[in-house]
Amino acid sequence: MPGVFFHGKNDNLLPYKTGHHHCCDRNKADYIRLDGSKPITEKLDDLNSSYLLHSFKGGKKEHSGIAFDYLPEVFSSFNSVFLND
Repeated sequence: MPGVFFHGKNDNLLPYKTGHHHCCDRNKADYIRLDGSKPITEKLDDLNSSYLLHSFKGGKKEHSGIAFDYLPEVFSSFNSVFLND
């Protein structure tokens, strides 16, 4: 399944790489480890799957809705994957 990711590298809610949820204490039993866009797209790359990743150096959560500003690129990527194999 192809994916599209827009992620600030300094996101304070969901880690860009692998980390903990912002509300979780790493020392407690209910600690939740999360994979962000970077390890997910690395796995997609290993699986030879299609994806589009836009990373924003220094960006935080403000980039979560930016995909709407890039809809032509997103649709072009989907078009390429779904319609042109």
